[in-house]
Amino acid sequence: MKKIYTFILMFGIIQQPLFSQIRNVDRVDFNKANFIINIGNNFDFGDFIIFNNNGNNCCEEEPLDDISFGYDIGAALTASALIQQARDRALNQWFDRQHTVLEEEIERQLGQSFSNYNNARNTYFKFHERIGLQRNHTPIERKYNSRRLDKENKKSISLKNLKLLRLRENELKTGNLTNSSYGNFTYNGTSLDQIQSLSQLQSLWKNELSTFSNLHIEHHNDYHTYLKIRSIGGITDYNDPLFAELLNKQLANYNRYDRWQQLDLMQSYLNKIMPPLALPSGYISPKFMQQKSI
Repeated sequence: MKKIYTFILMFGIIQQPLFSQIRNVDRVDFNKANFIINIGNNFDFGDFIIFNNNGNNCCEEEPLDDISFGYDIGAALTASALIQQARDRALNQWFDRQHTVLEEEIERQLGQSFSNYNNARNTYFKFHERIGLQRNHTPIERKYNSRRLDKENKKSISLKNLKLLRLRENELKTGNLTNSSYGNFTYNGTSLDQIQSLSQLQSLWKNELSTFSNLHIEHHNDYHTYLKIRSIGGITDYNDPLFAELLNKQLANYNRYDRWQQLDLMQSYLNKIMPPLALPSGYISPKFMQQKSI
């Protein structure tokens, strides 16, 4: 018991100068991974080494390969599997790093630099919409060009019929009912000299005028549709309202999915297994694409 009291007394004598030395420490940098507090030379206790649990080493995630690009279904499946692993293990640092990986791949494919991932993604969408327009507008342009030429030809025939009916009408008004000077001409298979009354002619005129009017409207619509489609193929300005509309549709589809699915969708685009065009059928995993190709 006497030894215990002696130890307590000794500790009481020692602790005041000891902690006064510790209080004399000017500054400790807690941002370092570990640091040392020297309590001076009065007591031979050595240095206190304090470990900082907030150092970078304590929060590092388990390593996982970054997404890579082989531009085929195999590369897309490999990337998709990596994304699923990272999701299962909640590797948030890995997720953030992949945006840089995707941005650098977009820069490589488009041959230009971007300030951040979102700008790169949006330009990538617009770039492929422009390619889609240039490629897909051609058959539609041909279709409407063919339609407007067909209507133009039919309108020309209808106009010719109206002129013939007008010539025969003038003959009938002068009393020439059977000896038409235009008997060699026909209207819808009927020789003009067989049209022998004004009432018959007026009925034919009314029908033909209706035909001509309808053809004129259809030709007008097809012609202007053709011009509009032809002009779309030449749009290269990404600030054009059409590209803004297509981008909004792209982003509406993109934002339907959670962030991990968005990552998978973009790597699929960049691995070139599906085209990033507006109004896609929805998110399609690379696994589904593989099954579809078997």
